[in-house]
Amino acid sequence: MTPEGRFSRRTTIAAVEVVERATKTHADLTRYLLKCSSELAAWCNDGALADRFNHLIKFFDSHPGYRLDNNRLLEDELVETAVSMLPSEETPPWREPSAPPPEVTALLSGLNVDGFIVVDGVLRRAFPATLNLLEAEDEITRLLAKHTFAVAKGHLDQALLPTLPAFGRLPIPQFS
Repeated sequence: MTPEGRFSRRTTIAAVEVVERATKTHADLTRYLLKCSSELAAWCNDGALADRFNHLIKFFDSHPGYRLDNNRLLEDELVETAVSMLPSEETPPWREPSAPPPEVTALLSGLNVDGFIVVDGVLRRAFPATLNLLEAEDEITRLLAKHTFAVAKGHLDQALLPTLPAFGRLPIPQFS
């Protein structure tokens, strides 16, 4: 993730690959880049279509936290554009569901790791239950106990105590 960004490099590159898959002509890519930023369009102006997308990834790597003409982060624009290009999840009943392309799988996986999900074609933050935080916390607790890190386990328990009612671990105290 960039210092101020929400998405990892892996997710952003997967987003570029989804946009690349949907972009058929140089003119379409040029128009998209010009809408984002004239500097970005100039940086990604040479070579075959695939080369231009590689230049876009290099630009992202060399300019982390780059803000577009509309003051949005480049990575946000790329990821949200890619999400808007994802195929719909609805499959007609008469058709066999097909496996998504690898670019789509990589994007969805990266978004999941970054704490996001796509619901009805819209990017949303994942809820704690969706992120399986309890399972991760249980794994940490198990490892701390296994390796006899009693003090660290006690510190973790004290740190998590205020958050446990929110995750349904302890009953919320009732005051009268």
